[in-house]
Amino acid sequence: MVRRRDPQLIDGPQYDPYSEATMISIKLHHGGILNTEPLRYYVGGQVDCFDYVDVEMFGLIEMKEFVEELGYDKQKEDDRLSEKWVDHDIEFDGEVGKGKSVDNQLFSHEMQNMIEGEHSEGGENSDEFQSVYGSDDEVTPKFPKFNPKTENKNPDLNIGLVFNSKKEVKFAIETHCLMRGMMYRFDRNDHRRLRARCKKEECEWYVYVSPIQGDKSWQVKGYNSVHNDWHFQIIGPFDQHNVDLLSRSCSCRRWDLTSIPCRHTISAIRCRNEVPEDYVHDVYKVSTYLRCYEHAIQEVNGAEVWPKCELPPPLPPKYENKPGRPKKMRRRQPDEPPAATNTTRLKKCLKSLKCGKCGVVGHNARTCNKRSGQAEEMPIGTS
Repeated sequence: MVRRRDPQLIDGPQYDPYSEATMISIKLHHGGILNTEPLRYYVGGQVDCFDYVDVEMFGLIEMKEFVEELGYDKQKEDDRLSEKWVDHDIEFDGEVGKGKSVDNQLFSHEMQNMIEGEHSEGGENSDEFQSVYGSDDEVTPKFPKFNPKTENKNPDLNIGLVFNSKKEVKFAIETHCLMRGMMYRFDRNDHRRLRARCKKEECEWYVYVSPIQGDKSWQVKGYNSVHNDWHFQIIGPFDQHNVDLLSRSCSCRRWDLTSIPCRHTISAIRCRNEVPEDYVHDVYKVSTYLRCYEHAIQEVNGAEVWPKCELPPPLPPKYENKPGRPKKMRRRQPDEPPAATNTTRLKKCLKSLKCGKCGVVGHNARTCNKRSGQAEEMPIGTS
């Protein structure tokens, strides 16, 4: 909500249809007389305009802020209206005069329910709108300030954290969610507030930031770090995997097979500010090992004092020589590497053979089919 400095301007600000779709401008006539006959119009007084008014958040509380900003004293105005409209001779619950129960009778039950509902809606998530400075009697504490040079890679959000500008706030929130694999959205984004929530409906994570009064800095007024999302998308330099902490599975299948968190799972666990050891299966824990051997083990004597058995001792099976030349090398398995070659001698490099008699490649003169000294007979009629 911003009061327009020059109310004579006809054209208000141009609102963005996407980020400022709920913003409107309100024109207020005050200090004059409202005439209702024959037509409804305002006579005299002044005109003031208020821009950037959120329709979804507008109610009696915001209207009260308009009146106070225009310079009207609430206590004097109430006394003036009371003297003008309240009959002090009427009895209220057995009392005569200005009884304190008058305020409850000025509104109908429907109006009171509407006002109470307005207050209840405005009080929702009241923690995020609570002032971090406390009462006026307390000394203003010193809050930490965001340093973009040292904290821009992995910002950590906390209550009371101060930022230099709104642009710096959005960068810190986006980087914070990106480094933790969180899916977020901005449901409030204007010149006087910025609120981000998790896209998951069941998740309670949110952050509320607003400007400090009388300063251009922004401060975190509300923050809930509890993130109830169990699904993460881990993006690495060479791969990308999906992690489900609730079902304890990762798309790389290593966690599913060994029940020990892989590197993608550890990244997701760190995003939730938890310990990776809590996601290891119980079979690897010391408590499980101690529970298996919690019973006493009886002592066992050595083999020399064991009772002798009267049965003959077991003998190895008889070996029969197989026909054929015995093999000197064992048969290797298909997945075994081949046997190492002799590294002390150079292996002979065979070249293609060329016959010295006929000149054909593929055999030598010793294995040539042509007889020495005989020329090949040429058929008649050919050249």
